[in-house]
Amino acid sequence: MRLGFDHPGYLWLLAILPLMWWIGMRRFAALGYFRAFIAILIRTLVVTAVVAAIAGIQIAWITDRMTVMYVLDQSDSIDADRRDEMLDYVVRSVRAHRDKQRDDLAGVIVFGKDASIEVPPFNDDLPRLSRFEGARIRADASDLESALKLAQSSMPSDTLQRIVIVTDGNQTTGQAQSIAKRLASAGIGIDVVPAPTQSGADVLVEKIDLPAEVRRGQPFEARVVMTNFADALKSEPVRGRLSITRTMGNDEELLLDEAIELVPGKNVIPLRHTIDRPAPYTFEAKFTPEGEADDARSQNNRAIAFTDVRGKSRVLLVEPWNEPDAWKWFADQLRDEEIEVVVQPSNATFTSLAELQAYDSVVLANIPRTSGDSEDSLTSVSDQQIEMLVRNTQQLGAGLLMIGGPEAFGAGGWTGTLMEEAMPVDFEIKNSVVSAVGALMLVIDSSGSMSGEKMDLCKAAAREAIKTLRSSDYVGVVTFDSQTREVVPMQKVAGRSHMIPMVSRISPGGGTDMFPAMERGFRTLRQVSAAAKHMIVL
Repeated sequence: MRLGFDHPGYLWLLAILPLMWWIGMRRFAALGYFRAFIAILIRTLVVTAVVAAIAGIQIAWITDRMTVMYVLDQSDSIDADRRDEMLDYVVRSVRAHRDKQRDDLAGVIVFGKDASIEVPPFNDDLPRLSRFEGARIRADASDLESALKLAQSSMPSDTLQRIVIVTDGNQTTGQAQSIAKRLASAGIGIDVVPAPTQSGADVLVEKIDLPAEVRRGQPFEARVVMTNFADALKSEPVRGRLSITRTMGNDEELLLDEAIELVPGKNVIPLRHTIDRPAPYTFEAKFTPEGEADDARSQNNRAIAFTDVRGKSRVLLVEPWNEPDAWKWFADQLRDEEIEVVVQPSNATFTSLAELQAYDSVVLANIPRTSGDSEDSLTSVSDQQIEMLVRNTQQLGAGLLMIGGPEAFGAGGWTGTLMEEAMPVDFEIKNSVVSAVGALMLVIDSSGSMSGEKMDLCKAAAREAIKTLRSSDYVGVVTFDSQTREVVPMQKVAGRSHMIPMVSRISPGGGTDMFPAMERGFRTLRQVSAAAKHMIVL
């Protein structure tokens, strides 16, 4: 047991005790020596207790009991013989150094890509095992960070703690150095025992380098990159066979099977290839040495790569639904360039992002945002479809072409949409010197006969009209049944966000008296200072 303080600097406050004693002896002299002594003692104890509380007094119990966790690397870079040697080392170490009188604890953690407790902290000698039976870990990687975290959490907090790491040092994932610093700052000791490395040469098939995407019939070159880890001055080339297979679904084809010699260092084996059938393909390269002594580890003798073989370039051409074959000449020009063209009308085009993925590019040929002149023919490119087009281009890498015309860009109602943000040009003229101010009055029939689809259609048209206007334009909305009501007073469109809900709340009911509403709209337009004035009666 020992006494400690969180803030020992505050103990300097005890320096006031001699001054307090001197003043007390003078003030309490009339009480007599014994009573004065008792009063000063009580005050001394109170002041000492207050200062100790401020300094954060602690009473700590110290133990010399030790917990040691052995962390063993069991990744593929360590062969079976070396793993048995590591286990024997742990068993011998525990028997030789564990203090039975202190009741020390010892445990074992094994790790590869993940970590597992093989033997929890145990206050006896470890049993002699031929191999680890309980561990279920992946050995295709080495993550020391996760093993150290598991070791810290598995050790009792009322003992001294220490970690012994047995590894070859080939860490592939994780940040062991950062977690080791935190463990050291927490008072946990760390020892590292280098694991014996494998002897002999080793050949690594690093990768198959080929394009991720090729066209049907397009020649391309695949390269197998291999490394012979041997001394260039002392070692002979490693001989063996290299096989390369191509797989598509259940069909497997052997592309190369030949004897090769690998000089020490990097070796690149090229393969010229052409694929005529569009599909995703898997390529696998495998090296088989002539002698086992030439390759210490067989786990790294394979590499896999993927490529997607696509057919002709495909383009989706979306043309105005009410002008069929208006862009046939454009589609024919693309087909003359060996480009596959799919033509769709704007009112029956794509509905999902998956449909767009079948095309390399999408062409919008003079398409308006909203078109049609009756409730049976009104059609609109939805916000969801616009978002699909933008995502297909910005995130998935497809092409997007918008061809201008009388019904495209700002004139087609695309202003302020995600499409304008995705395009490299603005859809409206920004120069106020040449921008004429317009005023629009919408007069909407809200009588009882307008209920249902008619009312919904009128409100949708009004909302789209408001969205199309520039922020400097004016807009007003008036409804009529038996009476005339001003829904949106004539004002600038700059604050249009509040207008859309006001229009959406229009509900039908009552009779029909149109002339007062038109007269009111007419008089309102006369008072507005605008270059162009327009009234639409719905």
